[in-house]
Amino acid sequence: MTTYAKLMDDPIGITKRKKNPKIRIGTWNVRGTYSEGKLKQIVQELQRYNIDVAAIQETKPKGKFITEIDNYILLNSGIDNRELGTGFMVKKSLKGAVITFKPISERMSYIRLRSKYRKISLLNIHAPTEDKDLEVKTEYYEELEGEYVKIPKHDIQMVIGDANAMIDK
Repeated sequence: MTTYAKLMDDPIGITKRKKNPKIRIGTWNVRGTYSEGKLKQIVQELQRYNIDVAAIQETKPKGKFITEIDNYILLNSGIDNRELGTGFMVKKSLKGAVITFKPISERMSYIRLRSKYRKISLLNIHAPTEDKDLEVKTEYYEELEGEYVKIPKHDIQMVIGDANAMIDK
């Protein structure tokens, strides 16, 4: 799991922490959430790393939905064939900070959060691998660009997720 911490003065404006308040944002390709105990395991790891908002990829459950698991809320953008899916795990304590969740496609989802001074927009991606057809990759990147330009310019903007980057040897 990769974590990205964004340090700000009380970023959500509702944080109870007194010493160095911050929001911790992470991303993780979980490779499925529908097997028994998998969501509990994901929650345990997010708690272990004290992640407030996690962008997750390859969620794989059917359909678009929002549900609660322990101290987190799962916002999912899946489809009917259980192949991909992206979403967010948000701590319940930040539930009031969620302005918008938009399931865009099985490879992309968006969340907008209220903070004390500025709003935070996260675009969660799961890019096609290098071996996919050029048409699939072109369509994906056109969709990504189209969604990115819709993010309000005054927001803190982040594109996070699984970019499926390859490094040649």
